[in-house]
This record gives sequence, C-alpha cells and structure tokens, in this order.
Amino acid sequence: MDKNYFKLYPSCRFSHSAIDALLALQKEERLDASQIASAKVETYSLAARLNDPNPVNALSAKFSIPFLLSAILHGHSLYDSFAGEIFSDRSVRELAQRIEVTEDPEMTAMLPNKRAARFTVTDHQGVTYRAFVDAASGNYDQPFPREELLGKFASMLAVCVCSGDQTNEIIDQALALPDVNDFGEWLERLAASTGKRGAGSQ
Repeated sequence: MDKNYFKLYPSCRFSHSAIDALLALQKEERLDASQIASAKVETYSLAARLNDPNPVNALSAKFSIPFLLSAILHGHSLYDSFAGEIFSDRSVRELAQRIEVTEDPEMTAMLPNKRAARFTVTDHQGVTYRAFVDAASGNYDQPFPREELLGKFASMLAVCVCSGDQTNEIIDQALALPDVNDFGEWLERLAASTGKRGAGSQ
C-alpha cells in the first residue's frame, strides 16, 4: 500500500510517461496542433506497444499513445475524448497518424524502477522541440498534489453527469471517510448526495 500509485489520466498506465513528457513540453512551448509536421515518442518496451494510431473504440483509444497525444495537442480533455465528435474528429485522427512510437532500449533497461519517455515534435518550419521524463507522475515517490487529485475525481464525476454541487458533496463525503464509524450510514449520506437513496441497504 505504501508503494502504490495514482493514475491522473484515464488511459493505460504505460501511456502516462509519454503524456507527462508532452505536458512538460507544453509548459515550455506553445504547440499548435495545426503546425505540427511530425512527432515521435521514444519510450520503454511495454509502452512502445501502444503505437496503434487508429483506435476503433473507447477501450482501444486508452491504449493508443498517438491518439491520446493528438487529443491533448488539440486541447481536449481525455475524459471527453473516447466517444462522440472528439473520438472521430478528422484533425485528431490525422495528427495521430504522424505520431510515431518506438522503443528506446536504454529506457527499457531502466525498468522496473523508471518508466521513461521522450516526446519530440517538429513543426512545418522544421523547428524541433523535445521533452524527457524519467518516470510517470503519480508514483509513490512522485505523488500528485492534492489539488490535482481532487481535479481528477471532479472530472470523473462530471463524466457521470453530476452537477457541480453534487461533485463537491461527493468529494467532501469521500474525504470524510477516514473518520467514519458507521459505514452504512456513510453510504446513505453518499447516496443522498447523488439522489440515489437506499444504497446502504444493498
């Protein structure tokens, strides 16, 4: 339990290093998806398998590094990217085709202690930008700030069509769980927060 990790992104854990590298680069450079000529991810062997740019459903999209990075580069939240217009968006799909994912043997050799990735992007003017991370965020030795975790859960609840007030109430109830003496009573309060009563007797 002391050496567990949190997933901030709704995708395969093996994709997280590549996502972290992209987000690190976005903090340094303004990346315009329409100006990207090509991109490349170098990473460890297990992650390099997630190289299919043409996911056919929500599950396969969560295992597609090209699709995930393309969606982020287009400014989309991954929580909104696995169905509907974003999932089938032509621009997202075209950029995914130009994102190559390959294994770097040196990064594979870093396993299991490190799960590294390097993201390199080249624009239509031939200018290249890159960022490297040696491990995916959220590990026990690289924990997320509390605010980021709360933001993750709020995003998940939004997918469940919870209102802002419901989301805040559910999060408050979850944070109170360590001090709860009667779990059944706590479930009833949680159910009341979502408008679904009777959960404690199920």
